[in-house]
Amino acid sequence: MMTSSTRPFLRLGLVRAAVCLHVSLVVGVFAAGCREAVPPRRAATPLPGAEPTSEVTPERSTKPTPTQPTPTQPTSTQPRSNQPTSNQLTSNPSTVPPVTGAKTDGIIDARPSCQTYCELLAQYCAVSPRVFTTLDRCMADCRHASWGPGKSGSLQQDTLGCRVAWAQAAAQDDKHCDDAGILSPACGADGALPLVSLPRFEGGTCVLGLWDSTDAPSWKGSDRARDVILGERVRKVLEARGLTLSLHDVDGGLPPEPALRSCQAVITSFYDAEMKDAAGYAAWLRAVIQSGRRVIILNDYGAFFDKTTQAWLEHPVLNAPFMALGVEYGAEWTGNGKVLSISSFDKKTFVARPDPLAASHYFRFRPVSSDVTVHLQLSRKDVPDGASAVVFTSAKGGMALSRYFETQDGAPLVDLTTFLGNALGR
Repeated sequence: MMTSSTRPFLRLGLVRAAVCLHVSLVVGVFAAGCREAVPPRRAATPLPGAEPTSEVTPERSTKPTPTQPTPTQPTSTQPRSNQPTSNQLTSNPSTVPPVTGAKTDGIIDARPSCQTYCELLAQYCAVSPRVFTTLDRCMADCRHASWGPGKSGSLQQDTLGCRVAWAQAAAQDDKHCDDAGILSPACGADGALPLVSLPRFEGGTCVLGLWDSTDAPSWKGSDRARDVILGERVRKVLEARGLTLSLHDVDGGLPPEPALRSCQAVITSFYDAEMKDAAGYAAWLRAVIQSGRRVIILNDYGAFFDKTTQAWLEHPVLNAPFMALGVEYGAEWTGNGKVLSISSFDKKTFVARPDPLAASHYFRFRPVSSDVTVHLQLSRKDVPDGASAVVFTSAKGGMALSRYFETQDGAPLVDLTTFLGNALGR
């Protein structure tokens, strides 16, 4: 389990996979006959410090294999999602030698290379990690960034050179760690994630429930999210705590500010992975958390693929709301239940013990904040460090991944009273 965290950084080339729409509850069940869609791979600009022999290949991971849903569950398809990167370096940030050179006022010039960039971040930003979780991930992301190398010391363009300069500036003030990341506008990277500002939460008993009326139309998945998960199960728990639930269909756009103003939390329930303006949703969800409200994800995250642009979200954009919740999303999906086992189980948060073999579903979520409480952690024996927090709560909200929130036939696994109490801090 990881104990350090950062914001996602460096714009990744799209990490793609053939993934369909979703039957179960958070991110996944593959059904027979699902449609594969693999967007064409965009060529990334080679950056200094990148070696062709160690190139990260996003397509390397095992593609999901269609499986039949249980007889009691309507037929649907699996969500699209990001797949893992591989062949990362094995260096540890704590072992990176210090970058020599006098610490002077202002921006220090530096050669724009991935190696220099990542070593600077390891030296100046790893104490309170905010930009990356491992040097391996930094190097892998840098090699496949969509921006070019740029000029040494330039602060005007969306380039590696600009980020290196800001990483050097972190020697004087670690606030520049944010400026060195992919999502900061300091280097003109405002296209990576829309900037969203929401009013701070100042009190109120409202909870906003989000659903998508276009989800899983073949078996009315949207109706289930609206009427069963949110309208029945969640509402009952909230009302017992003196809270009210207001529902909003995201297919009609993001909630307006007045609808959110008195709401202390947002609870989402989606049944596939496609959404209009998915990047805008990711930015909005992160802004909700930054405004002092909690976010709780039940079922599918719901926004891996942008129906507006017909494009997969880049990893830093997709990962932004998860990092705000206190975990890093690492993809690495597998449907092979034989390699999965439970390594940590909080029975007080469940009404029944999940079965990883029956679930045959895994995405990697690594805690990167000390306030994260893991209620169900999986181990995966076919990858290094395969621990994943598939059910967790934090000071910012929480998540219960599909097939661990409920079984495929809809039988409850998570005790919503306990789980929502922890996720809401009540």
